[in-house]
Formats: sequence, C-alpha cells, structure tokens
Amino acid sequence: MTYQRGLACLISLFLTSLTIACGGGTTSAPPPPAPDFSLSVTSQFSSTSVSLVQGSTSVPLTVSVVGSNGFNASVSISILGLPAGTSTSPASPITVGVNSSQTFTVASASSTPVGDSQLTLHATSGSLVHDAPITLSVNLPAQTSQSGTVLYLQSYSSVHTARIGLETAWGGSIVEVSLDGTNFVNAHDTGREVQPALYDGAAQYDSCAGCTGVFGWDPVLGGDRYDHGSPVLTQQVTSDSLYVKAQPLQWYPDDKGGGPTRWRTRTSNRLSRWFLAPHLHLMCTSS
Repeated sequence: MTYQRGLACLISLFLTSLTIACGGGTTSAPPPPAPDFSLSVTSQFSSTSVSLVQGSTSVPLTVSVVGSNGFNASVSISILGLPAGTSTSPASPITVGVNSSQTFTVASASSTPVGDSQLTLHATSGSLVHDAPITLSVNLPAQTSQSGTVLYLQSYSSVHTARIGLETAWGGSIVEVSLDGTNFVNAHDTGREVQPALYDGAAQYDSCAGCTGVFGWDPVLGGDRYDHGSPVLTQQVTSDSLYVKAQPLQWYPDDKGGGPTRWRTRTSNRLSRWFLAPHLHLMCTSS
C-alpha cells in the first residue's frame, strides 16, 4: 500500500513537470515588410554619366520607379546639383508613377561652366526618401591640340569623341576623321588622306598613278608620289578651328622639274560639335 501510494505521487509529479515544461504562452508572426520603392536613372549610353557641350541639349535620361511590398503611389523627383546655366525638360520636380519611367533632358547655356557636376535625383513619397546619382559633364564645343606634326580638332558629346587630324608634314591633308578612336581615313601615303588633287582635262594620265611616266598636270595637297610632303606656308590654330595654307606638289614630278606647282591651295577646317566643314580656296600665283 505504501509502495503504490509513493509510485502514484512520483507519476503525478512527473506529469506536473511535463505540463510546466510544455505549457506557456504563444509567439506572434513578424509584421509584413512595409511598402517601399526603388529608384534608378540612366542615359542612352551610360548608367553613371551623361555629357553635352556648352549651348546644347543632352540625350534623354530615363528615371524609373519600381514599387515593392504593395507600394502603390506616385513619386516626386527633384534634380539637385545642376550647374549654373542648365535646366531640365520637363522642369524639376518630375512626377513618376509606380512601376513607371519618365525621360528628361538637360540643356546648357553657352556660358555654363565646363567640367563635371554630380547630380542627385531626390525622390520622395510620403515619408519614403531615395536618391540616385549621375554625373553631368559639360564640355567645350570644340578643342584643338597638336601632337608632333599633326593638328587635332575634336568635340565631345554624350560620352563620344569626334576628331579630325591635319598632317602638316603632308600639306595639311586630313589624315584622321575618327569617332571614339576609330579612324575612317586611309593615311598610308601622300596620295591618300582626305585632300584635293587637281587635274587637266586635256592631259593624259595612266591608270597606275604615274608608273608608266604618262601623268599630266596634277598638284596634290599631300605631296608627290615619292612621299615628299607639300610644304605648309601658314598655319593657324584657334580654340575651335584649324587653318593651313600649303603649296601642293605635282604628283608626278619627274617631267615637271621635280618642284612644286605654281598653284597654291589653302585649306581650313572647322569642327563644331559633330559637323566637319572643310573649306578649299585656290589661288594662282602666275598669269
């Protein structure tokens, strides 16, 4: 009897311990994530920058808003950090709906300072705030430089670079017309390049550039068939133009005294943004 009563007490105590160990309160589920949105901005050629020259308008930039966790509201976007003399179209702030995008452009004045500016697209919707950066580069319409005997004129726009080069050792003939470093001019010798060559309609010419010795009057800006360059008489370099005045040599000098023609050729070249405008003037120095 005593044994059974003690065993009952132990079983009761064990069950009580189980109840205490397994019992207790409940845990609540975590709250759902709050509605939010993300912001991004890209240009046609880059996700980090856009460029333009003074007095021009940029390529379109696209600002996008993507909602998450049930976000369903419009976003107001202000464009901060614009340098003096610039504006956007449409004007800041820009309103963009959820899961939508909006394009805008940046216009600069001729007086806008040259250089890089860090723009910030500051987006707000209620208490939510997000920023997206992009670099704006403002460049001169054209820039000139010289490397060795080559004069260069180049322009930048929308992360692209257009450039022309005049070889003063070859009469100022155009040896480079390039875009982003790719040259489209064959400058192998004085008979190629982009240049004027003059012919006499009454003269005879062989089909191999003088290989048979039958080659009439033919002053060439680059020089003669022996790669003797035409002499440059005058050259001028300004901030946005190149000017070269040269006295071209006869392409086939063997039967013409081996000297320069008595004709003179003046060439000047101007690159304004994307447009190359060569100008050719001829002067006869004898009757």
